[in-house]
Amino acid sequence: MVPKFDVAIVGAGVAGCLMAAGLAKKGLSVCLIERKPISKIGVKVCGDALIADSKLKEIGFQPPKGYVERELYGFKVYVPGLDVITLKAKVLLLDREGFGRWLFERALDQGVTPFESTIAINPIISDGWVKGVKVKRLNEPPLTINSGLTVDASGVASFLRRKLPREWWVSEEVTRYDLALCYREIRLAEGFDDDYCSIYYDQAISPMGYLWIFPKSKGKVNVGVGLRMNVKAPLREVLHHHLACDPRFNSSRILHAGWGVVPARHPLKCFTSNGFMVIGDAAYQATCGLGEGLRPSIVSAYLAAQEAAEAAYYGLEDLWGYNVKYLKTLGLAQVQSAAFTYYFERLSDERRNKLLSNFAEGSFNLEAFLNFKIDAKILAHSAKLGLQQFKELIGEWRLVREVKSIYTAYPEASKNYPEWSLRADNFWSKIKASTY
Repeated sequence: MVPKFDVAIVGAGVAGCLMAAGLAKKGLSVCLIERKPISKIGVKVCGDALIADSKLKEIGFQPPKGYVERELYGFKVYVPGLDVITLKAKVLLLDREGFGRWLFERALDQGVTPFESTIAINPIISDGWVKGVKVKRLNEPPLTINSGLTVDASGVASFLRRKLPREWWVSEEVTRYDLALCYREIRLAEGFDDDYCSIYYDQAISPMGYLWIFPKSKGKVNVGVGLRMNVKAPLREVLHHHLACDPRFNSSRILHAGWGVVPARHPLKCFTSNGFMVIGDAAYQATCGLGEGLRPSIVSAYLAAQEAAEAAYYGLEDLWGYNVKYLKTLGLAQVQSAAFTYYFERLSDERRNKLLSNFAEGSFNLEAFLNFKIDAKILAHSAKLGLQQFKELIGEWRLVREVKSIYTAYPEASKNYPEWSLRADNFWSKIKASTY
């Protein structure tokens, strides 16, 4: 007998588990398809940092205290030749594996049906709709799972989305330039103590990328480096060279090391189609420059579950509100961050310094900073620094203002999407080609 569910979700990561639990709680039949065995669910190479901001408060999400290893005060950004820039925020360093397992068990408690150690092979498409997914377990024949709604939460690989017809709006092409390869270590550094996450931008060490040092509990530190995949560099050696120059790591030892791939671009322009949604990293909903994916995954899962639960059917128009709600809220900050990151990565260290000197020695609210709110105090400081610094600041402001105006006008109905999409594509093409 062919199993049938109201909703089939591929991927038991943060976004997949949260959406599954939310829909099951509302009475829908939900299955969760995961390629890993249950014993490996929650295991992921990650920065482990969750920004606990107003977005999480709005949806009422708070991780259990037992999975919070440490609470930090924000981020400190380091650039050669400049004083540190402080970005204030409540940042929770999580026990990532334990947190992931808790989310999965929470979904099962709501009645979600798990298919673990199961690979999603293909979406089932009929008459312009996704009608389910074909899956396979080791040493078992392929299985067809029918569903009213199919959700891709498979992470950056986007296993299902990439196999949809190319003419569908959700099938936006992603290149190697849009991805970052990361190498991360969990180190034990006795006596290491810092109340902030540290991020380092240095063209000489990590061109088109950054390094991070995020302190956890009991001397454990999450350290890593991420570079765009079109840039060839020995990541492990890059990280070790940096740590060798930091005396706090002189006697440290590696507890765990691993590799991962993360989104390094703006979110997809459309997350839905007939009978289909994409969420979390699979929708490239990460914040460029910070490599932040946990908070976006939580927010997108909540918004997608809300839209799906209220939909009369699962057609494109029924699900369209998810696109609007995400891209006009957290997504708006992400496209501004992506635009700035594309621009910033192509600057020489000299021009980077001129731009960031407008913020050096300053302390800013992270949420306001990611939304590029430039107040009178920053403008006055910039004017005192000199003409070149002021020009760099205004150039950044014009860039961010343009992309913000485009996404603020995201269409409320799908019929207006083609015209809007052309406008957005023109902007991204221009900035990626460095012609801005």
